[in-house]
Amino acid sequence: MDNERKCDQIQLSRRARRFLADEGFHDVLSLQNMSIYAFLSRCKFHTWLNETIDELVACGIMQEIPGEIKISELDISPRLRNILHRAYMRYLSQVAEYSREDLMRLRNLGPGTLKELLSVCEEYGIKIWSVNDLPIEIRKSGIHPLKYAQWYADGISDLSDLSGKSQEELLELCEGNEKVVKKIMGLLRKAENRK
Repeated sequence: MDNERKCDQIQLSRRARRFLADEGFHDVLSLQNMSIYAFLSRCKFHTWLNETIDELVACGIMQEIPGEIKISELDISPRLRNILHRAYMRYLSQVAEYSREDLMRLRNLGPGTLKELLSVCEEYGIKIWSVNDLPIEIRKSGIHPLKYAQWYADGISDLSDLSGKSQEELLELCEGNEKVVKKIMGLLRKAENRK
């Protein structure tokens, strides 16, 4: 059966076959129903990651994600393209997972390259948030900035966006951290009393 083909029997480069073997992918079936996002998150080694995905797409084993903008297809400087690829980003939408401060920590990304990246993101409607965008109350609540990035993507940008949430919902949002939930509930009570 075609699905039972081993990865080393597919028309892939030696590097791609080696990459797949190192990641524990030994048959086509394990790859066929996997999205590129799932593949990206599962891979531990990132050298040759994008090149391997390109080969898997060319062989028809994986499909590009519809509506996503590939970094390799953007009209950007080679420097910016290389920086984003080294950060294991395949799609422009992945940039939104990073804060401006996190992006500045990427190797070789200076102010000029950041300006180029922000311009491209703005052109495609992707907002890059900054820790400085956080209301002071949220900064003081003890919420980790990466968690806030997820909230921001889900439309929670202000303390008032949490006011209708139950304690159980807040616990879920804060991944069970009761100390942070208590701080948030206290801040919500203070904000309510000020009204």
